[in-house]
Amino acid sequence: MYGSASPYVVYAMADSASTTVILQYSGDSWHKVATFPYGGGPGMLNPVTGDGGDGLWVAGSDSAGIGDELLHYSPARYLTAYPVRLGAIDPQLNTLAQIPGTDQILAGGSEPGPDAQTGYVIQLAG
Repeated sequence: MYGSASPYVVYAMADSASTTVILQYSGDSWHKVATFPYGGGPGMLNPVTGDGGDGLWVAGSDSAGIGDELLHYSPARYLTAYPVRLGAIDPQLNTLAQIPGTDQILAGGSEPGPDAQTGYVIQLAG
């Protein structure tokens, strides 16, 4: 994932907390810039997209493991979590895409669970 300054990598580690790590490339080496206890599972990549500036958005399970949250990372603000709810539904986010030229993103997902039959596309302002 490329921010305006340098590329990022987002990865869920194979540990008991499903810790997700954000790495940033400085031009000659990679540096860990953030970690958070959200993830899709060990070794899985979370949905991620740029924010139109120097940061990125990452989707991951919330701390209670009920629904998904969007986490925004930027060097200026570090990490900010935003729960995603549609009324009483906690959608599972499967993909994110930044709308070019804006600070808005599209999130695609579905109801959680193996029998989910309803999909969603959500437009979110940054």
